[in-house]
Amino acid sequence: MIFPKINRVYEYNNEKVVVWQQSLFNKVYLRTLTDKGGSIYYVVNWFKFMYKSKYIEELQNTNNVY
Repeated sequence: MIFPKINRVYEYNNEKVVVWQQSLFNKVYLRTLTDKGGSIYYVVNWFKFMYKSKYIEELQNTNNVY
């Protein structure tokens, strides 16, 4: 059982997803991680995500200064 936090990478339904938003005890807004562009965004029940997800790592932030 995991409390979902924003900008963290989780494994959910055998794919890596990032929590990008949530409404507490209601919905979790996810996006998939892909090697190529084109993430898929979807919404799941907060409690289902909490019980079925597994924390992997924190999302790596990129710096805007190159």
